[in-house]
Amino acid sequence: MQDWSRLRGAQVLAFARSVVGASPGGRAAAPELFTAASDDGPAFAEAHASILAIPAWAGAIGAIFLRKPLPSIESGRSLPDLLVAWIEPRPQPGPGFPSQLALDLPTGRYVISTYDGEKRLAVGSETACGTPLLCGPPFDGAALAVLVRPWPGPWDKVLDSAVHRQASRQPKPFSMASRP
Repeated sequence: MQDWSRLRGAQVLAFARSVVGASPGGRAAAPELFTAASDDGPAFAEAHASILAIPAWAGAIGAIFLRKPLPSIESGRSLPDLLVAWIEPRPQPGPGFPSQLALDLPTGRYVISTYDGEKRLAVGSETACGTPLLCGPPFDGAALAVLVRPWPGPWDKVLDSAVHRQASRQPKPFSMASRP
């Protein structure tokens, strides 16, 4: 049973615009956020189905995909240009750590930027790879805007890298029998 509420896409877009737009360099970092229409339709789509897990401190969350009109050259799939998540804390949130957000996105590498709703500043930046996509937005009590975009580069370089192909790099299963 979920104990958090979902925010509508138009709310997510409005909240994210207000925070990112007020942050130094925010408009330049996410111009598509400000050129998208304010209604669901060709500009964005609800992305609640992409949310697999939310931080324990979250009380309400919403997510939208800003759509990319053309398929990705590398994969032939249509990838979102930007996923925007807005996370509001519970009225009396618990500790902010661990703070983990899990998203169901196509396999690949992503850049995640986090903006603090109270400070109106970028407070986190990380890259992540995988399915599901796991990120750790920093939390100090305020609502957060989390912007997730595909890493700028060929997908096949990430998915077919030498590290991903080496069997020796795979973690070994742990068992009590293997202890000395």
